[in-house]
Amino acid sequence: MNTHPDPVKAVQFFNWLYTDEGIEFTNWGIKGVTYVEENGEKKLTDMIRKHERGPMNGMRANGFFMNNFPNVTDPKVLEQMFAPEVVRGIKANEPFYRALNPVLSPTQEEIVNDKIELTVFGQ
Repeated sequence: MNTHPDPVKAVQFFNWLYTDEGIEFTNWGIKGVTYVEENGEKKLTDMIRKHERGPMNGMRANGFFMNNFPNVTDPKVLEQMFAPEVVRGIKANEPFYRALNPVLSPTQEEIVNDKIELTVFGQ
């Protein structure tokens, strides 16, 4: 079994990913850098939208792409990253794949000698 040097921090990080702040971060990145707000709406910056290899690669190149982390996807960011026909397909299938994952909490079996031992990704 692999153990993380600070499993409590690791669990706290995964829990944070499902907070409003974590969801905003994993979908949009950093305000003023990868997105701006105009009239109450978030918009990807030109650095992302007009990236030479497309918006998805613009996010990846700047370290903010929703698939880099477990996350809850904001459909509004998808609308700015994909062609309209792709967005329509995503929205049509949304009820089938948009389940909110539960936050992580250690079980009593994972707490050994006041330390949390976690198996990560089956290792």
